[in-house]
Amino acid sequence: LDHLRTWKLQSRYTLLNTTNKQLKQIYFNILSYLNIDMIHIRHLIMSTFDLPILAGKLSIPVILSFHDYYYICPSHNLVDDNKNYCGGICPPLYEDNTLGGQCNIIGELNIPQARSIVHWWRDEVSRMFENIQAFITTSHSAYKLYTKFYPQLEDNDFRIIEHGRDLQTPDSTKYVTPINNKGKIKILFPGHIGYTKGYELIKKIKEYDVDDRLEYHYLGSIGGHDDLEYIGVNHGVYKRSEFSDIVHKIKPHFIGIFSIWPETYCHTLTEGWASGIPILAVDIGAVGERIKKNGGGFLINNNPEEAYNKIIKISRNRRQYLKKASRIPNIKFKTTEQMGHDYLKVYMDYLNY
Repeated sequence: LDHLRTWKLQSRYTLLNTTNKQLKQIYFNILSYLNIDMIHIRHLIMSTFDLPILAGKLSIPVILSFHDYYYICPSHNLVDDNKNYCGGICPPLYEDNTLGGQCNIIGELNIPQARSIVHWWRDEVSRMFENIQAFITTSHSAYKLYTKFYPQLEDNDFRIIEHGRDLQTPDSTKYVTPINNKGKIKILFPGHIGYTKGYELIKKIKEYDVDDRLEYHYLGSIGGHDDLEYIGVNHGVYKRSEFSDIVHKIKPHFIGIFSIWPETYCHTLTEGWASGIPILAVDIGAVGERIKKNGGGFLINNNPEEAYNKIIKISRNRRQYLKKASRIPNIKFKTTEQMGHDYLKVYMDYLNY
């Protein structure tokens, strides 16, 4: 890629301004000078809506991808001010809220409490959507949530294209460590473990573990949550190419994915299966959807006591555990080439729009 030019914006960004005169001029110059035929917007966070709206006026087709729920609420993973998943329905202000009344947003958006602007935001998004020819997301659960808040999308070209990964599951269950009803239950949590990824749930489940059956391992980042090291082993950050090798040295019974919000795909789920280990996950979003479709894992609720009891129950049924694990070699992932063909088909459909 060639770096053509850099522009310095004169104004401070705020999500409250969905248009910016300077940006609009920059976009117009780029679209005109380069004679752009089509635009695929991967995300508009930290940007205005000028690009799709201007493209609409210029009759340039626009494709918009959904990787989270930013267009439903600026709290892009729909986690509220008390660190709970809200599903896009704003709860009352908590008296003991932990985030000063603000939901889980990135600070650079520069907005008041998200619940005070969310209906205005959805009106703005709806108008912006009128300039989009095709929408893409990566799971049926994400599709359902978006069409719940924007029913008009059901009448649009809205496609589901899974992420492509050039990974394969092992051809056997040789990496599966048989579980028993008396020994340790080893759970490995990969990736960045913040509170949207289940930090509180991980801790609270362990509080019910009075017999010390659970053995936690973390592989990735626990930055800001160092107290997790008191109840588990931190193996530090890793390179994706080394993930499976490290997992096989730890020999966990489960890859734990405890996200409290409905992820739209989840790469760590793919990587966990590619390492040949059964998944233990909260039943929400694409993670729950993919495990129900493929097997190869167990689902728990976002309730610490119920989750702990289910984990112990699973450990008492060795046959069921191995049966779930036996599904993993049959799980297939979309390749990057297949994903590329899916995107190319979208582009070709609108190239002569």
